Amino acid sequence: MSICAKSAIISYMKSRLKIIIITILILAVVACGKKGPAISHIVLKSDAQGVILDTKDKKFLTTFAELFYDRDEHPEGGPTFKYLIDITTSKGTVRWQYNDDGNIRNFEIPDSPIYEIKESIKFNRLLGI
Repeated sequence: MSICAKSAIISYMKSRLKIIIITILILAVVACGKKGPAISHIVLKSDAQGVILDTKDKKFLTTFAELFYDRDEHPEGGPTFKYLIDITTSKGTVRWQYNDDGNIRNFEIPDSPIYEIKESIKFNRLLGI
């Protein structure tokens, strides 16, 4: 095989490799969105009202997950949490603390970061609080 043919083959392989790498990176970015594991059950409680909501309704949980996973870390202050939300996924049940300002924190991890639900008004309306 001539040097020109080898060079052409190498050039072709490099261009294909670039396309493959770009495709993998795009897929990784899309897959790493803020979506978490599918939620199968939630229970919302408060000291004042006891159990407020206990549901396994798939349509409700789909909407809940969209709002719950759309959050950002909220580094300011230490809000007063009014509610506990037990969220069950295939990985198990995790308890979260929540207030109606949209602040949420994993109750089970000491000093866990506080997050802010971006659409807290919709989230509260969905939860009935």
